[in-house]
Amino acid sequence: MNDKKKKKKTFLILTITAYVVLAGIMIYRAQQSPGTCPFVSQSNAPTSIVPVTKAKEIKLPALLELGSKHCVPCQMMEPILTKLKKEYTGIIKVSFVDVWLKENIAIGEKYKINSIPVQIFFDGEGKELWRHTGYFSEEEILKKWKELGYDLPALKKTKK
Repeated sequence: MNDKKKKKKTFLILTITAYVVLAGIMIYRAQQSPGTCPFVSQSNAPTSIVPVTKAKEIKLPALLELGSKHCVPCQMMEPILTKLKKEYTGIIKVSFVDVWLKENIAIGEKYKINSIPVQIFFDGEGKELWRHTGYFSEEEILKKWKELGYDLPALKKTKK
C-alpha cells in the first residue's frame, strides 16, 4: 500500500474512533445525570407551570416546543421559532421549554413527552389541537395552523 492510501486509511480510522469516543462520552454523561432527563426521572414536582397560561389570558393560540438546547433538531428549530415569534407577535404565542433542565422536568411529564422536539399547537383557550414530534419546517407549521383554522399570514395582514 502506498503512503497516500495509508494516510487516508489512518485518518478515516482516527475520525471514526473520535466519533465513537464522543458518542460514548455523551451516553456516559446521560447515564450519570438521569435527574436532568425527564424521561428517566420520576419526579413528583408540581406541574403548575403551564407555558400557555399567558396566551390563554389574552386568548391567543399558542405554539409550544418542548425540547433541549443540546438537541440538534431542537437547535434547527430555534431560528424558525424565533422568526414565528417575531413575525406573528400578537397573533400567536410561541414558547420553547428545555425539558432537560431539572426545573422543567414537570413540564415534560405533564405533556407526556417521550421524544424531542415536540411542537404542541393550542387554541386561544389553551386546548391542545395537535402535536408533532421532530423537526418541523416553517412552511409546515404555517400549513398546519391554516388546517387548524388559523391562517397566520392572513391574520397578520388584517392586524395591520
